[in-house]
Amino acid sequence: MRGLRKSLPISLISLLVLVIALGSLACASEEAPEVTPTPTPQATPIIHKNSIDYAIEALQRLPIEWKRGRYIDLEAFRSDSSLLSFYESCRNEVGQGLATIGIDLNQVDHVSFVGGRAAVYSGRLDLASIKRGLDSMNYDKTTYLDTEIWQSSNPEKGVVTLLSPNSVLVTKEYEDAEMCITVLKGWGSSFYDNEGFKDVIARLPNNPLRLDFWQNGDSGLLAAASTTEKVGSGAFNMMTLAAFVDDVMAGEGLPEITADFNSWARSWNMVSVESAQIRRFVKSTGIANFEDVKKADNLLGYQTYWLN
Repeated sequence: MRGLRKSLPISLISLLVLVIALGSLACASEEAPEVTPTPTPQATPIIHKNSIDYAIEALQRLPIEWKRGRYIDLEAFRSDSSLLSFYESCRNEVGQGLATIGIDLNQVDHVSFVGGRAAVYSGRLDLASIKRGLDSMNYDKTTYLDTEIWQSSNPEKGVVTLLSPNSVLVTKEYEDAEMCITVLKGWGSSFYDNEGFKDVIARLPNNPLRLDFWQNGDSGLLAAASTTEKVGSGAFNMMTLAAFVDDVMAGEGLPEITADFNSWARSWNMVSVESAQIRRFVKSTGIANFEDVKKADNLLGYQTYWLN
């Protein structure tokens, strides 16, 4: 009995150790729960527009009643060292009068205009500063369809319309400002509402430095555009593309489109000049080097001459 009583505590302790050990083995045999890693936040991709996208925006701002215009990617000329001389050579002409209403040409990235009738400047413009400048020069403010129009008592000063968030429309006549605003507000048709322009734009290069566009409806011509695009280190690729009502009209219009392009080609000393009909389209192309273009034409030249 004495020996049994002495061995009981040792047996109990052994039993407890055995139970604990078995319990540990059982726990170890169970699978550990999976830990789902926290996903790393992804940055929102930055979408960079092509020049043609800005050109389309320009077409969408101009009334369909106006027959022709031009778009210029000033930012591209300014940011490319090989093109900077073109920008500098026309700086005074392009920016004529803009400083008087608080616009620094270096802040203008895109320009679209219709002759001496209207011009839209877009970029990193401070509309509040421009507004203060107009007010200090005694421009009178009116509104049309909730859009501010500033007009000077001097007709030579033109009409300035502030287009939120970062564009300014300059027109020679107040009525032209109203026409553009009507288009922007969806109450009028734009150049881009011409289906012919959509057909042409869809077939143009993605990054034209300059885009000239026109429409007239004569001889079955729906719309046409000419582009200037940089190729290589010192040359421009020129192209004119015209859309006609049908193949027959395109064939009849081929000689005139070709003659117009050849005249342009001679003035810029182009090489590899070709013209061809492609179904209801007529396409002309050629290549000119920088120096010949500089001698023949101010590539960016135009004037907002009424801003004195």
